Amino acid sequence: YNENDERLWIGTSNEGVFTFDGNRFVREPLTQTLTQAVWCVTGSRKAGLWFGTERGLYKLDGDRLVTVVPDGDVRAVLAHVLPDAVWCATTDRGIWTCALTADGRTRQARLDTETGLPSNTGFCLLPGDDKL
Repeated sequence: YNENDERLWIGTSNEGVFTFDGNRFVREPLTQTLTQAVWCVTGSRKAGLWFGTERGLYKLDGDRLVTVVPDGDVRAVLAHVLPDAVWCATTDRGIWTCALTADGRTRQARLDTETGLPSNTGFCLLPGDDKL
């Protein structure tokens, strides 16, 4: 993920998150607790970065890392139409829409086989287009 051409955010398989500024790689101190596989990163440092990992969905909100969806293998994260919200696809718990409220609480809704999806397994998300 490239944050406005300033830094490249890189998720690793077991060493957390690094950034690359064009000259050197740096392990991000605010994400040190993410020692699991980090499959995807989206958002911006100003509005908050979302991390899809093998152990859940996290958001770097200012200087704190918040667990949004615990215990899910999140493979894809897609920005939502609503501010501070995302969709995420998991390999084992369906598709979620998640947001952080102003007071730091999480809002979540889940789509899975009980709500009509053919499977609880998802690996990617594609933004919609009215022309499709």
